[in-house]
Amino acid sequence: MFSGRQLAISVPAAELRGIKHPSAVFPVGELDRAPLSIALRRAINLVCHHAAAMDAPPLVVVRPEMYPEGASLAWLQERIKGVEEHVGISDGSVVKAIPGLRNHLFFCGLSTESGETRFSGLAERATEGFLPFNSQINSARAVRGRHRSVRLPTKALPAIPGEDPFEIELENFYLNPWSLEDSLGRMALFGRRPLRTAFAYRRLTIVPTVEAALADPAYRLRLARLVSTHFFDPDSCLILQTPLAFLARPDEEDDDGSLKKLLAALRDTPTAIPRQPAANIFIARRRVPPKLVSVSGAETTLILSDANALWSYAPEEYRAFSSILILARQGHSYRTQFYGMAQELIGRDHLVEWLTRI
Repeated sequence: MFSGRQLAISVPAAELRGIKHPSAVFPVGELDRAPLSIALRRAINLVCHHAAAMDAPPLVVVRPEMYPEGASLAWLQERIKGVEEHVGISDGSVVKAIPGLRNHLFFCGLSTESGETRFSGLAERATEGFLPFNSQINSARAVRGRHRSVRLPTKALPAIPGEDPFEIELENFYLNPWSLEDSLGRMALFGRRPLRTAFAYRRLTIVPTVEAALADPAYRLRLARLVSTHFFDPDSCLILQTPLAFLARPDEEDDDGSLKKLLAALRDTPTAIPRQPAANIFIARRRVPPKLVSVSGAETTLILSDANALWSYAPEEYRAFSSILILARQGHSYRTQFYGMAQELIGRDHLVEWLTRI
């Protein structure tokens, strides 16, 4: 997957703030106990997994922008001998390349609203910063600035199975369009149910929502219609994962603030959603484990958006579902590139539905 004896990686400087590291270049293992964000931790683990066949574990280069040329670059090159490729892991706020290496850009955390905003701003004001990169990993992003655009091919790194949450509980869905606080209060009064409650239905649909998709009016409308139709389909069950559930650690739950964003997105559509408790529509504040879904006996569908990090699931996890649907926003520029990336990361048949712009 990577060439050379060893791989170099860099991470957002903000993630290293307050972390003691031995030098400007150090083995990635030094970060094993560092308090990194879950998105960055997963990105590092995935890169290390695909670099496992190399002679040595990857090296972390701290702030590679400090070695642009001359003596500083020579100093860095002396310490990374044998390294031919560099993976710059970015949260969208800045991108960093190392001169003389093949550079790959790996975005993490762009499924959040803030991540999408950071990337859009960076692409517009610093388009040239993307020029040194040879590819983007697990994304098909269009980089458009005011005066030029940069097209980066996609390098797909299929995911490894995620760590399952300790326990999954479901909450009955309820939406009072006039009061999100009332909605949360009533859902708390309904109590919680074990995940197996959803396995009693003939058809089960799971939708891992993310903030970046919920910001799109066409996606919100499609999701609201899905919720509305399930009210009148007693043989089907719908589970909505809260927007930040994919970033929660196995022992953590997503919070009420994230659930409010989901409810607000459904409220802000012209679709009528019955104002009553839904017996067959649930909220999950943690990632629903695909391996548990596979033994449910139900016909299962996973509905993602193009804003979801498709590498959040491994190919073997995708195989746990009967069918997979990706809702893609019309603003997506590189459709052919997106199709190819999705096929490599999912590893099986799936459908892509392009939403009509509103």
